[in-house]
Order: sequence, then structure tokens, then C-alpha cells
Amino acid sequence: MAIDPRIRARRVEVHRAEGRRRLRFVAVAAGLVAVAVAAWGLTRTPLLDLDHVRVDGAEDADIDVVLDHAALVPGTAMFDLDLGAAERAVAELAWIKSVRAEREWPGSVRLTVVPRTGVAVLADDTNAFVVDEEGVVIGPADDGTDLPAVRWTTAAEPGEAEREALPAIAVARAIPDDLRPWVELVTVDADGLGLDLIGSATVRLGDGGLMEDKLSAVRSVLQNVDLECLDFIDVTAADLTTGLRDDACDAANAGEPADDTP
Repeated sequence: MAIDPRIRARRVEVHRAEGRRRLRFVAVAAGLVAVAVAAWGLTRTPLLDLDHVRVDGAEDADIDVVLDHAALVPGTAMFDLDLGAAERAVAELAWIKSVRAEREWPGSVRLTVVPRTGVAVLADDTNAFVVDEEGVVIGPADDGTDLPAVRWTTAAEPGEAEREALPAIAVARAIPDDLRPWVELVTVDADGLGLDLIGSATVRLGDGGLMEDKLSAVRSVLQNVDLECLDFIDVTAADLTTGLRDDACDAANAGEPADDTP
């Protein structure tokens, strides 16, 4: 049976259109594959390898320590670098408070670190450790450190926080520069916070409230009172300062017998 020429022509056109669509699909797919291969190849080019790691925020002597922990190997493709792992490794250093790693194209990484700042020393008869304002143990204290000391025995390892010592650490931070030469130790006992002064006098501070006012009152006493026979200063109430002198000391200085009356 003969087919109408118009129908035959329509069928041919349909087949040709389908062929053109398949050809376009194959061309697009091949193009995408080519682009993907080219992009992958670009990430493998030596032009995008790690050439240099910069460290900001650390002392010169500590830069190598940071680099060793980051373990970012030159020659590694920039896209393959695990910056999160590098940050976590550097953050394990006890003296590091925070770290951020950033790619700087085409071939560098910048590590920006924020070191912990020592504000006090936790010390007992055998050990002394520097801590920051959060109570995190940074490391052993050097013999020449001039940070205020807190009488405290810590079981915290470097990088761990001694939270219970925070009130005493806050006192150490609050001691003004002109008062610091008088203070030997910040103490904690059943009566609360206190100070051991150079010599034999002690200070009762009570709780941590109004600490600036309390320390100001201590400064005033030290500036205006004969300190040789001073026993203790009580500033547990910031607006009421009391003190006690050693009668035996006063009597000895005056060449008189001591008054044993309570």
C-alpha cells in the first residue's frame, strides 16, 4: 500500500530531529566530561600546589612548633589540603587559644593563631604552672616569671582548665601594679580569699565582690600605716577596713614587756 509522500516526509523529518537531539546530547555530555577532566587536571597542576605556609600571631621561636603540628606538606595539591585537621592539630598545643587556617591562592596557606596569655601562677611547695584568665594551664612557670602567684595545688594537665581556681585567679589579675610588689601569694581558705604580703602580714578579702575597692583599701593601709608589726588587714567589707598589730612586736620595738591581755 503506497504511503502518502507527505507522511513519509514527516517521518523522515522526525527521525532526523531525534538524531540531531541525540547528537546534541552526546556533544554536551562530551563537553561536560572534557570540562571536568580539564578542571581536575588543573587541580593537579604544580601551579596549584602548596608552596608556603605562613604563621601569624606566634613568636618566632614558636613558629616551627605550629608548622610541625599543622603538618601541611609543601607540594600537596591545594584542593587536597585538610585545613580542619590542621586547625585541630594546632589547637592541641596548650598555649594556643584559637587558630584559623585559610587558603591563599594560588599556593599558600595562612595560619592565624591567638596564643594564651599567662595572668597568674598556680603554685604549691613542689610545682608552679602558668594559667590564663580562663584557668587553662599553659605550662610550667619559669623561675624568673613576675606573674602574681596563687597558692594552689592543681591536677590539671597543660591545656586543661582549673575552674575552681578562677576566683583566686581573678584576684591575681585585679592586683594593681603598684600593689603587686607587696603581694607574695593569693590564698584561698575557709574564710575566703586572701593575700600573703611580703613579711608576715596577711589580708582577708572575703568573697570576690568589690575586689577593686578592697584592693584599693589595702593599698591605702600599706601607704599610711607602720608595717613592721602589722599582723593582718581585714577588708572583707570594702567600706570598713580593720587591722591587727602584733603587740609583742610593738612592745619589743618599744623596749617594753608585751601585753598578754587578749
